[in-house]
Amino acid sequence: MRTLTLLLIVLLAGCALAEDTSPPPDSQADPPDSALPNLAQDTPTPQGEVLDAAPKLLDPVEGASLDVSEGVRLAWVWHRNLQPGEYFEVLVARPGGVLQRVSLSQSNVLNVTDWFLPQRPGVFAWTVRVIKERQQGSAERQISFSADEFTLEVTGMQPPESASSPPTSNPEG
Repeated sequence: MRTLTLLLIVLLAGCALAEDTSPPPDSQADPPDSALPNLAQDTPTPQGEVLDAAPKLLDPVEGASLDVSEGVRLAWVWHRNLQPGEYFEVLVARPGGVLQRVSLSQSNVLNVTDWFLPQRPGVFAWTVRVIKERQQGSAERQISFSADEFTLEVTGMQPPESASSPPTSNPEG
């Protein structure tokens, strides 16, 4: 009997420890780090709408160094296929700068060599998010969080023409 009593006490203690401590469904838990806005400044969504998971950047990897003469290709994956009217919005900026839309694409691989050619060599940040095209009378809207940004160094671009005047000859010489 004493053994049975001890066994019951141990089982009850184990049950108490195994209690579900997850927050109730209506409570708002903090979003995971990957869901937090980044430089892309995720667009606020209308009340009741939830942003989908962010795409995951694949290539070039964080901190890669590329020569523009070899081409610059960006690649990412998303957890589902795009639906009609949905696009990947590819954004690039200098670190700390304002992100610029490079392209809207329905492919998850994008050659951006032409975009980089007129740029000055240096470090750039890039990200991708998913948007839904404009419906009549409404603006396009973001439907996924922005991917965590990757940085890459791009070199090999021709420096812009110098704005200095050509040298003048010395009239006395």
